[in-house]
Amino acid sequence: MKRAWAIVPAVIVVFLAGALVELQNRASLSEREQQLDSYAHRDGKREAEADIAAGRPKWKAYGRISDYEIRAALLKEKLGVELDGIAECAVPDSIERFTFEYNTRMKEYLISVYGDPAVFALIGDAPKRFVRSNEEADQSSEPSRLRPAAAQL
Repeated sequence: MKRAWAIVPAVIVVFLAGALVELQNRASLSEREQQLDSYAHRDGKREAEADIAAGRPKWKAYGRISDYEIRAALLKEKLGVELDGIAECAVPDSIERFTFEYNTRMKEYLISVYGDPAVFALIGDAPKRFVRSNEEADQSSEPSRLRPAAAQL
């Protein structure tokens, strides 16, 4: 009978430890969601202009970029631009919109300084797209959802 009573506290400790770990995981997910949602009210064009004025141009990217270090080094060496990975695989519409606005303005600036061929050689025709137009967003009653993202560079 004493052995059964010894097992009960051990089971309780294991259960409480598992619950604590689950609470910590949920808290970290909540922090990540808040960080991603912070882009909903940010103006990509205005931030790009501020970075240009401060002399620290960046290229915003999201998704998995397989050769991140190589691309970052090329952008820094050839155009003086820092590659800034702002999100991983799943991104809300707000990050797509922000990245599109920021990179569109940054590309205009880079073309004015280095010319179209030099910029196109490094970043191609990016920013390629903004998935949902403002008209589609206004007509949609669905909330913005996270979705897998292809690397945007």
